[in-house]
Amino acid sequence: MARMRRTPDELARKFADSYWDEMRRSVARPEDDSPSGAGLGDLVRRAWDDAEARGDVRWTSPRTIEVAVQSGTAAATDRAQNALQAAERENEHWKRLLLVAGAVTTVLAPDPIYAVGGMVVETYTQGAYATRGVHFAADLFPERIAARVPDLGFVRLPSGAWLHPHLRVVVDFSARPDPSEMSRVVTVRLAGVSVRMRALEDVLLDGLQAAVHRRRVTSEEWVRHMLAAHWERIGWRLMERQAGRAGCAELLTRLKGELGHA
Repeated sequence: MARMRRTPDELARKFADSYWDEMRRSVARPEDDSPSGAGLGDLVRRAWDDAEARGDVRWTSPRTIEVAVQSGTAAATDRAQNALQAAERENEHWKRLLLVAGAVTTVLAPDPIYAVGGMVVETYTQGAYATRGVHFAADLFPERIAARVPDLGFVRLPSGAWLHPHLRVVVDFSARPDPSEMSRVVTVRLAGVSVRMRALEDVLLDGLQAAVHRRRVTSEEWVRHMLAAHWERIGWRLMERQAGRAGCAELLTRLKGELGHA
């Protein structure tokens, strides 16, 4: 008997019931708990070094990353659809999320939106940290989003987020932009589209605050691993100033010492 294809609305309803619980369970916990910072942090660092040696990833400036993804040539108006087609072919999950984020950013241009949340951590760790959604900080009217995003195949969930049923990626616009962050955002370029996302220093600060003020052990672990992976790329003057203002200077100093950079 032929199998009936579900409509996008049916897929959205089916997906919505379990999505948010699955998002909370989907964060990968690092296997290495040693205070030396070896293990995952070193693996991520080697992954970045290897990717740069192959030409897959390139930091062209402290605030710009270029990611090599196979894609066809297309006019500017087709870039978003082209990025989604590249996402369908892409095997690496962190690149797939970046391509979806780039497609959405393109159709909402020139509105100043930038990526926050788990996808940003997944990018900086090249997939060692896992998440399923794309979260944007955006100061947009819902009508503006609703007028553009469905053209890419997204359907709205009851939560207000948007699901691409075929790619099974959810995009959320509920975060509000932080003016203090916007001048520091990092631009990632791939497959003819661009994604603006939170700076590494702001992501690390979030982890430090979660570890100090909310006693989240896993947050401290991820900060340690990202410090080990990206030591030379961190703007230390900014990092230390932010940590001091947030009451996290003691933890940052301890982690630096544990990683041999006291």
